[in-house]
Amino acid sequence: MSEAIVQAFCVFCWAAVLAAVAVHIGLTLLALGFFFRGRRAAIGAFRPPVSILVAMKGAGATLAENLTALARLDYPEVQLLLGAEDPNDPALEVARRVAAAHPQRDIQIVAGCRGRGASPMVRTLQGLLPYAKYDILMKCDDVVRLPPDFLARAVAAFADPQVGMSYASPVGVGETTAGAVLENFTLVWLCGVFSTAARLISGLPVVTGKCMIWRRAALEAAGGLRPVANMHCDDYLLAMRIRRAGRRVVLAPQVAPCVYTDWTIHGHLSRQLRWFVCRRKLSPVLHFFEPLNNLPAIGLVLGLAAGVFDLGLGLALLLGALATKVLMDAAAAKVLRGSFARLRHLPILLLKDYLLYGVWFTSFLTNRVDWRGRWRYVVGGSRLVAPEVYQRWLRRRSRA
Repeated sequence: MSEAIVQAFCVFCWAAVLAAVAVHIGLTLLALGFFFRGRRAAIGAFRPPVSILVAMKGAGATLAENLTALARLDYPEVQLLLGAEDPNDPALEVARRVAAAHPQRDIQIVAGCRGRGASPMVRTLQGLLPYAKYDILMKCDDVVRLPPDFLARAVAAFADPQVGMSYASPVGVGETTAGAVLENFTLVWLCGVFSTAARLISGLPVVTGKCMIWRRAALEAAGGLRPVANMHCDDYLLAMRIRRAGRRVVLAPQVAPCVYTDWTIHGHLSRQLRWFVCRRKLSPVLHFFEPLNNLPAIGLVLGLAAGVFDLGLGLALLLGALATKVLMDAAAAKVLRGSFARLRHLPILLLKDYLLYGVWFTSFLTNRVDWRGRWRYVVGGSRLVAPEVYQRWLRRRSRA
């Protein structure tokens, strides 16, 4: 190979990594600027009554604190609906204790609430909806711990009658294990930064529905929860249905902190595989190009390629991309959750994006995912089906 071709290739690798670094910094600054402005904005006077729906499963170590944060929201009129499918779920006893500690709040415990569909979360929400008294409905996962001013800021968008839905970008907090570090900082980048920037650039609702607010009329116009009850990406698909019904879907000016303390690395990788497979089913083309938002993976691939001809350049590309990502993760974590990772967690954090690259590759090899301890297969549109249903579908397809 001629020296001119080698030099041109090395220049290409250098320019590609530099462009990726610039894009990564730009996306980070765009997203953080949005939340910084939202944090500094004055809270409006629009305060309609709100029904908050929490679908619970299991009495996690942080459940009581998360429910207490909802009961202590700085908001005048809130109905708090706490429900579980299993009438013997230990989460219900935790909810009763929280209700007893806050008699001034309208808190209702619903045991054994169940709708229809493959998604346990959506089934429980269907069971809670008939008890909701107000026209503004907030769905909140039981891992979310909201700050006192969250609802007052998030609901302000509904002063516009065209707004049908608002959603908050989740970020992870409270990690004590390596798996929780991976999960929390993946949420910081994927949801807090990338999905937010994608929403600001494209105008499309890039929803991860840990915390969503609906106008009841908009939800009903979209067909309610039943049409998305068998879908893994029910949050995104519901947002698109509300949008197609002629209502606006807006991004809340605050993030929704999600408390993940003691996750395992296996649990983190299993969830990310499920999300990757579902995104592949929703949009195969965009999924194929997802590694382009993984700066360390770009630095690794192009650094190895350039290193064949110039070892110094290859190392510079690899380390430069990795250092930029760590710095941007640190900035995002500081703005969105108040702190970066502890020093002892830094080694596993450096591996985070390389692990995600491996999970992305694996998502092309399987349709089977772990869904709350049960195996499910993901088919078109992110529909979840049981293994026996999937096998029958394969047999019918082979005979066709």
